[in-house]
Amino acid sequence: MPRATELTDFERGMIVGLHLGGKHTHKEIAAIVRRSKGAVQGLIERYIDGGFTTATQRSGRSSKLSKRDERQLVREVKKDRSITPEPLTEAFNKSLTISVSSRTVQRTLHNYGFCRRVAKKKAISN
Repeated sequence: MPRATELTDFERGMIVGLHLGGKHTHKEIAAIVRRSKGAVQGLIERYIDGGFTTATQRSGRSSKLSKRDERQLVREVKKDRSITPEPLTEAFNKSLTISVSSRTVQRTLHNYGFCRRVAKKKAISN
């Protein structure tokens, strides 16, 4: 099961504030903030142990395309499997607010199993 979205700074402050108020349990705080009890409990434990409420820094570069953008790209390829990356990239960039290179399109399609163009089947002659 995928994880939920990361807690915002406001939610973190709210959780710590409700905890320091001393009137609410972890379950009640989770209901107020609309997050899981485990997320609330983990944040409160990190706050008690070291006073940390901020998220740890992530390593690596973030992806330029979201999962939704990747699915849209795969749908475009399934419409015409013989399309080359350059026209596909131009059409894809027109539909998005961001601009990606043809190499990014190639890499993304390769991750989804589209390694090269698929030739049409040839008729068998006897």
